[in-house]
Amino acid sequence: MLVISRNPKESIMIGDDIQIDILSIKTHYIYVRMCSAEDISTHNIETKLIKKHKIKVKTWGNQTRKSHVNFIQTFPVQIGQTLLLADNIKLTLLGLDHNGKINIGFNAPLNIEIQRTEIYKKNQLKIANQQQQYCKNYNTSLAPAS
Repeated sequence: MLVISRNPKESIMIGDDIQIDILSIKTHYIYVRMCSAEDISTHNIETKLIKKHKIKVKTWGNQTRKSHVNFIQTFPVQIGQTLLLADNIKLTLLGLDHNGKINIGFNAPLNIEIQRTEIYKKNQLKIANQQQQYCKNYNTSLAPAS
């Protein structure tokens, strides 16, 4: 199990497609928001049901506010509760640490990367810079030929 600690207003990336935001921490509940490119099934392990609040992201012309986000779900989760995301990722809210951060446990296949969002963004920037350097060194472009 991978355990990551988060404060409110911090988030976690699961792969390239799912972002989990910690919205607020209340006495017995943590309010989370899940943003994803597609409609991800989310189940409470204990009750097999989660009330979904889906919002289709508004588009302006051919651009969206966040190009990779099409579905947003916001829901409260009790401490100790386990959620099943996309049928193969278990997310468990383990409790609060002494600094008031929520500890979140993840069980997922090894090929799925789970990272703090700030690390994910840093890695994506590093990859983009490496691709740009490669193109510069070989005087080529990564854009598809037309």
